[in-house]
Amino acid sequence: MCVGCGGQLTEPSGMLTSPNYPEAYDVSRVCVWYVSVEPGKRINITIVDFNVEDHVNCSYDMLAVSYL
Repeated sequence: MCVGCGGQLTEPSGMLTSPNYPEAYDVSRVCVWYVSVEPGKRINITIVDFNVEDHVNCSYDMLAVSYL
């Protein structure tokens, strides 16, 4: 597994991208971003461009959004 991208976003707005964007990303790349806001605030996510490796079961690439 290749780690080394991601981080924490606490500003009122921002942009998250994968390494080498818009070119292909590295094999086995894992990026984890933590987005936090003040209590009572909302997080809006807008996906402008999203492309992952095609696979019948989506076993290779994915985007997961979760909250704590």
